Amino acid sequence: MHLTAAKQVCDLYPKTPLYLAGNSMGCRGAVNVVNTLAGDSTLNSVLPSFAGLIFFSYPLIKLPHPPVSAAQRDERVPPLRELPEHTRCLFLAGTRDPFLDKSVAVLEKLVAEMAADGVVHVAEGADHGLKGKGVG
Repeated sequence: MHLTAAKQVCDLYPKTPLYLAGNSMGCRGAVNVVNTLAGDSTLNSVLPSFAGLIFFSYPLIKLPHPPVSAAQRDERVPPLRELPEHTRCLFLAGTRDPFLDKSVAVLEKLVAEMAADGVVHVAEGADHGLKGKGVG
């Protein structure tokens, strides 16, 4: 469904840069759309329409959970590492987001290792919904 919608928007507005955005699980859907377009020669002509991805609270782990192992966290990491290098990504993350495996630093390290061009913007005190004391 995400892929079909993205392709339709690109067909309707071929000269307009397209940003895909997702919140929580929707982030993973946006990543899958771009990776699918990049990996399918019949679809990758649409890829230049994508200006970038915007992620609101990308979930690195599932909840509820016992203490997370690196292997459990890493099952959500490969799709990000597979993003094409020309892809621009903005990650918005809260310092109190339990889906970040206790630290925004884990996300920042992952973003630094990606082939894609990523930036992390940290909302101090924000939770997974990007809400919290002092967050506007």
